[in-house]
Amino acid sequence: NALAAASTRRRGLHRSPDLEQDGYLGVGDGHEIYYQVKTLKKKFGEPLPTALWLHGGPGAGCYPNHARFFDPEKWRVVLLDQRGCGKSKYTGECWDANDTPRLVHDLELLRAHLNVTTWDCVQGGSWGSTLALAYAQSHPSSV
Repeated sequence: NALAAASTRRRGLHRSPDLEQDGYLGVGDGHEIYYQVKTLKKKFGEPLPTALWLHGGPGAGCYPNHARFFDPEKWRVVLLDQRGCGKSKYTGECWDANDTPRLVHDLELLRAHLNVTTWDCVQGGSWGSTLALAYAQSHPSSV
């Protein structure tokens, strides 16, 4: 069956994009989330569809290969380390003021900070896919 064979083939990741921008965004409650914006150097500053990738948990953070799910010739990818994860900073315990509504709000703050009108794709792995759905339900006009 050709359909079964096609659906089980593994496709390699896209080439690694370049770092266009990174930084920390204060989101309140003593938390600062770390983010990266990636695409190809030749595409810096050009209008491209923007994807937001959300990592799994708990505490994982993003890895360079996460951006490689998207073709850097066609996409700008935003990676972020959620509250208490990866390179994100916090005062106190990482689980203080760390719940789904606050994480969803952080995504909206990041969208505004990056001047993204709407995300063209919000995707994640494991917990990240759950957070992506919660965000889309809370902010349908932003996706």
